[in-house]
Amino acid sequence: MLAAFEEELTCPWALYHVRRILPVAKADPTRRGRAMRSVERVDVGRASTLGRRLQSVWERHGVPVEVDDRYGRVRAWVQRRGPELPAVEELMVTAPFHVRDKRVPRFERKWAAHRGSRS
Repeated sequence: MLAAFEEELTCPWALYHVRRILPVAKADPTRRGRAMRSVERVDVGRASTLGRRLQSVWERHGVPVEVDDRYGRVRAWVQRRGPELPAVEELMVTAPFHVRDKRVPRFERKWAAHRGSRS
């Protein structure tokens, strides 16, 4: 089982743009509802190359970057979610190539509405 996991880490990796909307629950406004997300593959390559490039670009722009030295994943936070709901978060992240692009049909409209309420 460990060999299969290590093999996945040597497969092609990708750089993803991830956005999440964390709404309030309809039944209970004090709780978080079901998250909506958008995942878009931006680039494909070796994990180390994508990670170095992501880290270099985002650090020049003063964006917080997290590096997982054990597995090679790199995250650059464009916007972290706050403690209040509803909340949004946006990041660029490297991960194995297997993640597919996905976005619910109404995501862009909801994203614009949530971002507008945070301005």
